[in-house]
Amino acid sequence: MPAWRELQTVADGPPPVDRRSVVVGTPSVTEAARYRPVGGKRRNEAEMTETDARTHDIGAAGDAFFSAEDLKNHMRQRQIAEFAKQQAREQERAQAQAEQIKQLMVPIEVTKERVEQFMQRVRKAAENGEHQILILRFPSDMCSDRGRAINNVLLGWEDTLVGVPKQVLQVWQDNLRSLGFVLSAEVLDYPHGMPGDIGLFCRW
Repeated sequence: MPAWRELQTVADGPPPVDRRSVVVGTPSVTEAARYRPVGGKRRNEAEMTETDARTHDIGAAGDAFFSAEDLKNHMRQRQIAEFAKQQAREQERAQAQAEQIKQLMVPIEVTKERVEQFMQRVRKAAENGEHQILILRFPSDMCSDRGRAINNVLLGWEDTLVGVPKQVLQVWQDNLRSLGFVLSAEVLDYPHGMPGDIGLFCRW
């Protein structure tokens, strides 16, 4: 290329950059070299710019790209963190369940007000077209067989109840059975495939 054309290229400078397609804010090494002037100090400055650009490209690539081993380590860390969260949730659930069982082992006082409130619930549910209400929800660990009889709908499941659930059974036997109400029990959820909470229902 003639010298005057090269100088003209330098004077005109590089063409405008289409910012819509720019990912990294510095020109590539090829672009830096293409518009590099010749001779002396200017050449050294251009070489430094080229070196800086190459270093910047490596840094950007280092931030954007990662190795397969990095990805494996990242996934391992995520799995460890998720397992720790799950363990914390399980521990919290176990503590809440233990506290609930402790409270449900203490008998409640069956007062006239409690009976009236219960019968009002029954009436309201019936008016809404329902045929049952949930009386009590409790962990299957409160059953002497951990809910096996209730889960398999076996005769004698009533004998596995303890604490307040047993007291509810007694109230039904003494007051509600003769009025035509039915007491039933069913497993409400299955954490880890095992019976979880159990519900006692009054049906009509």
